[in-house]
Amino acid sequence: MKFISDIAIPRIKEAFSSMGEVQLFPAGEITPAVLKSADGLLVRTTTKITPALMDGSGVKFVGTATIGTDHIDLPYLKNRGIHLSSAPGCNATAVAEYILTALLALGQKSGLSLKQRTLGIIGAGNTGRAVKKIAEAMGIRCLLNDPPLAETSSGADYRPLDDLIRYADIISIHVPLTRTGQYPTFHLISEAVIRRLNPGTIIINTSRGETLDGQGLKANRERLGALILDVWENEPRIDTELLQCVDIATPHVAGYSLEGKMRATEMIYRDACDYFGLAAAWKIEDGLSEREPPVLTIHDEDQLPEQAVTQAYNIWEDDARLRLFPEQDNPGEYFAALRNQYRLRREFSSYRFSVRAPLAASRRRLLAQLGFSIRDGQEEGDVQSSNARLHSEVV
Repeated sequence: MKFISDIAIPRIKEAFSSMGEVQLFPAGEITPAVLKSADGLLVRTTTKITPALMDGSGVKFVGTATIGTDHIDLPYLKNRGIHLSSAPGCNATAVAEYILTALLALGQKSGLSLKQRTLGIIGAGNTGRAVKKIAEAMGIRCLLNDPPLAETSSGADYRPLDDLIRYADIISIHVPLTRTGQYPTFHLISEAVIRRLNPGTIIINTSRGETLDGQGLKANRERLGALILDVWENEPRIDTELLQCVDIATPHVAGYSLEGKMRATEMIYRDACDYFGLAAAWKIEDGLSEREPPVLTIHDEDQLPEQAVTQAYNIWEDDARLRLFPEQDNPGEYFAALRNQYRLRREFSSYRFSVRAPLAASRRRLLAQLGFSIRDGQEEGDVQSSNARLHSEVV
């Protein structure tokens, strides 16, 4: 068989080579001509699956290494009998860790405290639940809103949107982008909703830019406590005025962890094996086995978990790169390059700690709840060597 794949999907050739030939292309070079003799197509959100791309091809299987499918013409694939595979939940952990990192980084910069905070989570799927877990480990009260899930469960865990905006002082959005149906999410957080938020509310969006009304945000910015945006309307040509209003701004990379990307590769690979009736020969461990676990050094136990989290991911570096967007000759290409050339970060679970003194049991429990592992007694030279390897590693 022959597979055409986006070159930016990690380890995709290693995985799918067990099934046949794999040809890699930049997303912009995946064309109808390229697909004519292909059996399978492997993409990210940057490739739009439309009749214009697919007509005339022999593609039987489309795998998108993403949780969302709003870049895919689903009725078209169904009518053509083309199997679709996606990777729901692959980056849930990465997004949850991004949100915690952003809030702690904001706290270090502005004095924001997470104590006695209430987080309203809109969308309680894989990602929303991962956010709930990590937030509750930090002692943050969480409220969930998800009308479709509420309809198929007892509803005890879910609140109407009005309740969230009444009681929450942090709002985080985790819904797919839909424009039709009973619960459309386009501009779900509209200007009218923004005006009803409690003064000082923090808004975080890591889902799709169009779920949040950018003009409404700009018009009501003074009412909000902070804005943390990873996704934007009209990507990659984002609103520079809105960018200036945001406290932490990143280029749609909240889910861009090495482990999350590997999970996506494995999920669509295993689905392809099932579809074509072949035995799976590649697993995520094969892609991670050669990588040294990165090491964190604890300098001050009183600064945990903030010190661990911000060492693991320096979110301000991503923010600084996006702030250069307005200065570019071609800002849209610059935004796309920030995503396509992103140096994938590692999830908390991949890190090991250098501990010079025993940690209190309560600290250990919290770090474990956040996903970290602790290795006692590591020599300082080993730490420096491992950190050097981490610094030089390019994914």
